[in-house]
Amino acid sequence: MLKKKLLVLFLLIITAGCSRADSSILPAASAAGRTALNAGGVASMMTLLRSSGMPLASLRVAANGSLSLAARTRRDELPANTAARQVSQVDETADNPALGIISISGHVINASGSIPPQNSFIGLTIYEEEGIVSQIKIPLDRSGVFRFDLIPWNPAFSYQVSTTFNDIAFTSALIDGRLLQPGMEVNIPILVYNSSTNTEFLRALRMKVIYDFSTPGWVHVSENIIITNPTSLVIVAPGDNVPVLNYMLPKGAVNITFPDGNPSRRYRLTQDGFGDWEPVMPGNGHQVMVQYSLPFTSTWRCDLNTPIPLDSLMVVIKASGIETVSSGMQLNLIKNDPATALAVYVASGIRSEGSYSLTFTTRDHIQRVWLGILFFVASLTFALLWVIRSNRQREKARLQQPVAENQENEDTILDAIIALDDRYRHGDLSAEAYARTRWELVEKLEAMRKQNKT
Repeated sequence: MLKKKLLVLFLLIITAGCSRADSSILPAASAAGRTALNAGGVASMMTLLRSSGMPLASLRVAANGSLSLAARTRRDELPANTAARQVSQVDETADNPALGIISISGHVINASGSIPPQNSFIGLTIYEEEGIVSQIKIPLDRSGVFRFDLIPWNPAFSYQVSTTFNDIAFTSALIDGRLLQPGMEVNIPILVYNSSTNTEFLRALRMKVIYDFSTPGWVHVSENIIITNPTSLVIVAPGDNVPVLNYMLPKGAVNITFPDGNPSRRYRLTQDGFGDWEPVMPGNGHQVMVQYSLPFTSTWRCDLNTPIPLDSLMVVIKASGIETVSSGMQLNLIKNDPATALAVYVASGIRSEGSYSLTFTTRDHIQRVWLGILFFVASLTFALLWVIRSNRQREKARLQQPVAENQENEDTILDAIIALDDRYRHGDLSAEAYARTRWELVEKLEAMRKQNKT
C-alpha cells in the first residue's frame, strides 16, 4: 500500500512538471490540443487513483487541468456526528463518459436574515437529460461555504446543488455542462429561507380556467393558478392535516387529476375540493394545476373563487351551441367558428370572498324554455278572455230577465216604491192608483221583514 502511494506521488510530480513544460515541449500545439491532452491525462490519473485507494477528495484541479494534492479537512472542522466527505463517481451505465473534471463551490445564504443551516449536508446531483448520473453528498461548513472537487464533466451533463433546511429542500439554479470546460470552477449560491404558516400576504397573480364542451354530455375543466409570495419566508402547512391553501371544486366533479403527477402527495382531496401541502417559496414560482370533469345536459351554474386575492382572471369557453351568462366578468373576445365557438371573459382585482359565476345553457334548452313561456302566456290569456266573456254574458242575461216574485227582496221592493213615487210626481198615475199600489208594496215589504226576523 505504501508503494502505491509513493508511486502516485511520483506520477503527480511528473504530471505537474509536464503541465508546466507542455508549452515548450509542444510549441506548435493549439490550446484545444493541450486541453484535450490534459483531459486525457486527468482521466488516466483518476483511474490510477481509484485503484490505489487514495481518496479523490484530497485532490485539486488547476485551471489547465493538472492535478495536485490538497490539504485534508480536519475532522474537528466537520459538523458533529457526520461522516467524512462522500464522493460518488459517474455511473458506468451513463450514455456519455466523463471527458474531464470540474469544481463546483458556493455559499448557502439564509435570505431571511438568519444564520445558514447548521450540522447539515450539501448535495450535488449530476443529470444526463432527464436521468440521474451521479449524486455526491458532503457536510456543509458552519459558515455555509461548500466546495465539490473532481466532478466528472461532459457537455451532456447538467449539475444542481441542494440542501435541506427546516425539512424543506432548497436547490440552486441548474448548471448547463455545455457552458463549462475541463478544469473550470463554478461558483453558485443557494438561498434558504425561514418558514411561516401565515398566508396573509400570499396573492394569486393569474388564474386561467378553460371550459371545454366538445364531449357531448360533459364539460372538461382545466384550472391554472400562479401564486406569488412577496415575503422572505417560506409559507408552509400548519400540520399534516391542514394544507397551505385549500381550493374549492364544483359539486359533482369527477376524474380529478393533477398534470404534474402529484409528487409526494402534494395535493389531497378534501370534502369540498383539494388542499395543497407544498411550501410556497418566496417569488412568483408557485403554480397550481388541476383538471376535472362534470356531467352537463342542458344548464349549469359555476361559481369561481380563490382562497387568496386574485389579480387577474381569464376564462376561456370552448363550446358550440352554448349560451353563457357571466356575473362579475367582462366579455373580452368572442369567436364564432364553424367547428368550435370561443369566448373569453376577464376580471381583475378579485377579493378572496368575491363571488364570480358563469351560467351555461344549451340553445335547444333555451328554445324549450321560451316555448314553454309562450304556451303559458297564451293559455293564461285565453283563460282570462273566457272568464271575461262568461261574466259579461251572465250580466247581460241577468239584466234582460224580469225579476221573479220569489226572487224579490227588500231592495227590489224599495226600488219599486221609489219608482212608483217618481211616476206619480210626473203625473203618470192617478191618486187612487198610486195609493192602492203603494199600499200593496208597503204591505209586502212589512211582511217580508217579519218573515226575515222569524
